[in-house]
Amino acid sequence: MKKLAAMLATCATLASFPIGHAADATPPQKIKICGGPEGLSYQKFAQDLAKRIPASDAEFEVVSTSGGVDNVVRVGRKECQYGIAPLPMVMDQANLPVVANLFDSYTLMVCSASVVGKASSLKDLKPEGAMIAVGDGMSTANWTWKHLVAENAKLAALKTSPIPFTDAIKDVIDGHLGCAFAASGLDSPLTKDLDDAGKFIKIMDINVSVPKGFKSFSLDGKKYPKLLKGWFSSVDVLTFGTVLFHYPTVATNRKTARIHALVSQATINYVKELKK
Repeated sequence: MKKLAAMLATCATLASFPIGHAADATPPQKIKICGGPEGLSYQKFAQDLAKRIPASDAEFEVVSTSGGVDNVVRVGRKECQYGIAPLPMVMDQANLPVVANLFDSYTLMVCSASVVGKASSLKDLKPEGAMIAVGDGMSTANWTWKHLVAENAKLAALKTSPIPFTDAIKDVIDGHLGCAFAASGLDSPLTKDLDDAGKFIKIMDINVSVPKGFKSFSLDGKKYPKLLKGWFSSVDVLTFGTVLFHYPTVATNRKTARIHALVSQATINYVKELKK
């Protein structure tokens, strides 16, 4: 009887706490989003999105990665619930649903003016000429380069290195490396930081056959006066959509479905703001 009385007293004490207190004691759901290399657009978008989800709802961690391929692999392994990657890449993974199209990415072949001389396009680069940093095998840049080579066999003869763009571009500006290949949004922090290097570098025309899932695009220097100033008047590049995708059960799991709805709405709202 004494034990029963003690149990009833404990229950009465617990019942006296307001329901809200119990809710407050529940720790926020931990959510990981795979972004990209520091200084590039994937990582920036992931960081900005994380700030838009109240800390009381979810504890967001932005994971620095090598880029799109790395993100697809990690989300597939459940290392991250969300990831950012090119739409053509995600479309190849039927089990990875898309939340929204975030922004357009552009291929940029940035070369040292002193190394490539009069060359102005990808077709002008020779096998015996400048080394091209195309990123490591888990990066969007490397994935994009492989698609270009698959569609344009002659590109396979060019000398390439798996150096990430964020590391290679410093040597390109200094004239110690020929070119660095990137696939990034135009609002990338690193891209903006390179404005002052215009007189040392060139953006080459990518005037080759276009792989499936990509589009040709003329990047007009006059249309983007605050970006890439001094690099070019206009240049032909390739473009493709970049999306936020997720592990399938995030949308249906009882513990994460509410957070997924918040993430989806925050993503859509942020994309609308960027388009204004």
